[in-house]
Formats: sequence, structure tokens, C-alpha cells
Amino acid sequence: MAAAWTARLARTLRSRSHSWQQQLMNLHALASCIVSLAGFATGCVAATRDPSSACATPSALLGASAQPDLRRLERSEQLAIGSISAVSDFADPRAFCTATMISANWLLTARHCTRPGSLVFKLGPDRSAPLAEAEIEEVLRHPRFDLSLARIEASGGGEAWADVAPVSVRAEPLGHEHIGLTAQLAGLGRTESGGAGVLGFVSEPIVAVEPNAIVVDGMGHTGACDGDSGGPLFLQSDDERVRLAGVLSIGEANCAGKDLYVRVDAVRDWIQANVGELDPSCAD
Repeated sequence: MAAAWTARLARTLRSRSHSWQQQLMNLHALASCIVSLAGFATGCVAATRDPSSACATPSALLGASAQPDLRRLERSEQLAIGSISAVSDFADPRAFCTATMISANWLLTARHCTRPGSLVFKLGPDRSAPLAEAEIEEVLRHPRFDLSLARIEASGGGEAWADVAPVSVRAEPLGHEHIGLTAQLAGLGRTESGGAGVLGFVSEPIVAVEPNAIVVDGMGHTGACDGDSGGPLFLQSDDERVRLAGVLSIGEANCAGKDLYVRVDAVRDWIQANVGELDPSCAD
């Protein structure tokens, strides 16, 4: 039964001629891969690609630019986006995911990027020349969703940490009224030119909002891929502040289509219960 469902969904993803109704059903099916996470459900992997492939394959942010379109994302907040990798894979430029500092000592990333073993966070927009590095001291994995909190001791690197402003986490609930708005993807993955490890940004429309997921679509031109897992999705709020709205979990195999992000507003209570009270100014 699962194999048949997987094959049917895979054929649907490859088809470019299916109707909007079929596309909508496909979005719901893909989103269920996130919202039912107890690990990836049978069928999700065959129909989609895991954006980190265990954090061991090349990453990509296709069509990326060096600067965000959401100009209110301050330079100090951009510095909060870095890479996370296994210490044993430290020398392999392909073996990493993206993570975002949401407080002075906590990162937010994808759960499948924090498998058991020693991990390290590299601060800054260029992975080959990090501003600072910190070992992961503790990992808290969400019991249901593809989301992890990782605690660091931001000491090595001295003044570099002082230049970083942790990214604000969105509190305002997302709804169907947000469909059509532009969201900003961020990651340090490989671009279509073959480069990797440098922070890039891509703007894409929101095409679906599920109870625990956001779906964006690069329409065959842009998108996230393998090691961009755990990377942030930003939205601009009514007060014009840019806030983290989602964390990359899975997407289409061609890396230029639909990408699914775990909604952070749906798990904000869990984040605060473990990290502590988030900055009140971060709430909508």
C-alpha cells in the first residue's frame, strides 16, 4: 500500500501537465510528510529528497543572491546564519546543514541534521572562513517534527559573537491569507555555478500553509536542496520586522520546485520551554 502511494506521488511530482486540483492534493500529501513526522514517513523519501541526505551530500540554493530581498533583515541578523556539521566530517565541504542562532546560546535547525555524534557550528556567511566556531553542547530534538534545538557555548572567537544579533522567531500564526506572499529562503549551499559554503538568499511565493508546515515554490527556477536543510525561511511582519517563520525539512528532487518548512509559530511554546523566554520584542 505504501509503495503504491509512493509511486503515485512520485509520478505526480514529475508531471508538468496535472491540474491545479491535483497540485493542491500533492501539496497536502507532501505536507503530511512533515506534520506526521516520527522520522520521515514511509513514502516521503521516495517522492521527495531529504535536503541534507544525512548532511553528507552537496547542498544547493539555486538562483541565490548574496543579499536578502527583505532589506530589514539586518547585517547582524544575517551573521546569525551559519553551518552545522559532524566533527568527523569537518574537512568535507559537502557534509553540512544550515542552522540559525535564535538566542545567544541556541541554534534552530532540522532534526535530521542533528543525528547522534559530535557536532560543530561555524558562524558567519562563509563556511571556508568562519568568524568563529563552537561545539554543540546539547541537542534537543522535537518529539514529532523535523526540528532541533542545539546549544552552543559562544566563547571561542571572542568579539565575533558580539556582532551577531540572534534572529527573531515569529509568534503570529500563519494562515491561508499568507498564500501568495513572498518569503525569503537562506542557506550556505552549492549554487548552480558549483560554489558552496557561502550564504545566499532566494525569494519565493508561499503556495500552501498547512497546520505545521509552509510550502514555497521556485517554479522550476530557484529552490533549496540537500545541505540547505535546517535553513531559515523569513517573512516580513506588519511592523516591517523580518522574522524566522520556518525551518527547511524536505523538498522536490530537482531542487527547483516546492520546499517544505516546519512552521516555528506552531512550535514556539516548545522552543520557549527549552530556550527560555524569547525577547518580547520578537513577538508579533
